[in-house]
Amino acid sequence: VVASRALADSEIVINRAVARLENKSDPNSIMKEKGPLKKKLSKRDSYTFLNPQVPAIINAVGSTQGGVGSPVRRQRLEEESSDTDESCAGDRTFLIQGKSEKSGDLLGDLKKELETDYHKISLEVLLRKFGSNVSTGLSQNQADINMGRFGPNVLTPPDDVSDWMLFLEHLTGGFSVLLWVGAFLCFGAFAVQKAYLEDAPSDYLYLGIVLSLVVLISGTFAYYQEAKSSRIMDSFKKMVPQCAVVLREGNLFEIDATDLVVGDIVHMKLGDKIPADVRLIESDGFKVDNSALTGESEPQSRNATCTHDNPLETKNLCFFSTNALEGTAKGLVISVGDSTLMGRIAGLATKLEVEETPMAQEMAHF
Repeated sequence: VVASRALADSEIVINRAVARLENKSDPNSIMKEKGPLKKKLSKRDSYTFLNPQVPAIINAVGSTQGGVGSPVRRQRLEEESSDTDESCAGDRTFLIQGKSEKSGDLLGDLKKELETDYHKISLEVLLRKFGSNVSTGLSQNQADINMGRFGPNVLTPPDDVSDWMLFLEHLTGGFSVLLWVGAFLCFGAFAVQKAYLEDAPSDYLYLGIVLSLVVLISGTFAYYQEAKSSRIMDSFKKMVPQCAVVLREGNLFEIDATDLVVGDIVHMKLGDKIPADVRLIESDGFKVDNSALTGESEPQSRNATCTHDNPLETKNLCFFSTNALEGTAKGLVISVGDSTLMGRIAGLATKLEVEETPMAQEMAHF
């Protein structure tokens, strides 16, 4: 009753305000906008532009009737509005933060993996840091030290489950257990019927065989799919070069690419695979194929000049496992093995978790 009286009083005040405006303005224009004006007048913030006396009238009426304009009612509305805004803002913040935290972690990992400043540091500083020399390369003693410090030029394979264990896991996991139980119960029921009946029906036998075949076929298919997707590292191993031409103690040697260390001076030519991440010292019409990293199939020219802050865009870096298409070059090895750009991408790829399919999730809940 109080609420209805308050609304009625407010409607009277609104109509009076509209009537005042009708007397001061064009009646035709006011009548056309009478509906919108009523809606605007229901909001206190819009009163003053219509008539400066309207807020005072509504406050006076509301203070006696407990209407919309009363201090108590207005304070209550403001509190409810602020609570609603805060709760909505909190929900929005949670959703945005939840999404940004998940995507931010991935983007942060990728950004961290791609960060390097070896292309911007002067060549002399890098040579001193790695104990190398442009004209003589590394000494054998320094090569051994760098091997222990930075590790070998190999990609570390992930911890892998044996094929038999993976196959058994698919045969005995989740919904397969229930199917095996059903199959064994069918075989047991057939055995009992066979023991007590001379002409025992073979329905249970056939049903048990069908259930067993369903488990075997579905388990084999699931194993094949997971085994195929889990062998990511094999594709990276195929990209590893077999040998490299390196300058050590003033002499050129052809060594196994896995024996390269940070600080080695390597020579590259047409047809070679880049044996590590290399900072170029000199080049002669040298071009590489970076399609494995960037997807660009066009040959990319490379020289000893830093041309971009982004290591993927600068021309003085060559990356592990990319192909040399033209010319010759000499460079300083700055990263090997898992520390190379390709190695870090391979490490991120092997850390990806395979999500269950919706069917697998429903079967697990069942």
